[in-house]
Amino acid sequence: MLLMSLPSMATLLRNVVKGVQRHSEYGEDGPLYRAMGYVTFSERKTDLIRRPKAGSGPPAGNEEAAV
Repeated sequence: MLLMSLPSMATLLRNVVKGVQRHSEYGEDGPLYRAMGYVTFSERKTDLIRRPKAGSGPPAGNEEAAV
């Protein structure tokens, strides 16, 4: 049995993941990448948050008056 140190095992696993990411058929959007426990590129959510601009929309606190 071949025993490896933790740093060398981590390097090996990182290289395997990078190989899958860069593969022309699989890539970061493939089922193999997902099976390895990673979130595929198409499943990721954007960090974009659209906040209302100041002064747009109904004034706060007048919900009953708008009805």
